[in-house]
Amino acid sequence: MLRIGEGGLKTSYVAGGGGHGFFTAAAKINSNQPDMVMEVHKVGEHMDPGYNPKRVRIFINNEAIVAQTPVVG
Repeated sequence: MLRIGEGGLKTSYVAGGGGHGFFTAAAKINSNQPDMVMEVHKVGEHMDPGYNPKRVRIFINNEAIVAQTPVVG
């Protein structure tokens, strides 16, 4: 499931979360939106502020399992 925000743009990739491994989530996102740039972060890691509509942030735990819903921005 993809969440859609204003203007029909995707805001998050619910199908990419929920305990999937990083590579599974990245493949799903890439198949839906191949022009997106993916950033991988550990949960709780500091990130630079700023919004980028062509970026998806994927949050993983120590086992490289997606721990939070990947979000656009």
